[in-house]
Amino acid sequence: MWVLTEHDNRILGCTTILGTSAPWTWTAAEAADTAYYLNGTVTDPAERHRKLGTLIAEWAVDRAAHEGVSRVRRDCSSPALAAYYQQQNFQLIRKVSPPRGLPSYALERKAERIPELGARVVSGIPVPGPPENPMTPPARNALSNSVGAARFLSRSLSGTAAVSVSMEAAIGR
Repeated sequence: MWVLTEHDNRILGCTTILGTSAPWTWTAAEAADTAYYLNGTVTDPAERHRKLGTLIAEWAVDRAAHEGVSRVRRDCSSPALAAYYQQQNFQLIRKVSPPRGLPSYALERKAERIPELGARVVSGIPVPGPPENPMTPPARNALSNSVGAARFLSRSLSGTAAVSVSMEAAIGR
């Protein structure tokens, strides 16, 4: 799990990058291609004006390209969310309608370096570890799947409102 935080460790959003995606959404040939699967991306609704979901998606697309992964994929069951992802340059590949349950929209974007993101990214800034202040229950729950891991990985980003934010792996909290 990757967590987007401000300089004061306030959590603004998070996402999970998986190496595999939902098997019912992609063909065997597509699944054989290297891809990251963005799952469970959420942002603080009060910060919607900062377009943090788009920032997280662009960061993931840039990261995938940097790591030699060819695509970033995501799926959702909401037509409105699928339209939002298309505004982030994800292409709708297909709509899967299972016999029972909600339809699933499969979207992908070719991994690419995003030069304008580079102006906002500073590498190699160490993350000091867990904040001294106790985490709020939602933050603690969001990080619970990473308990027992060893360290943080970090990239610092400048937010759209001239506020410093970080994208860091939620490891070791």
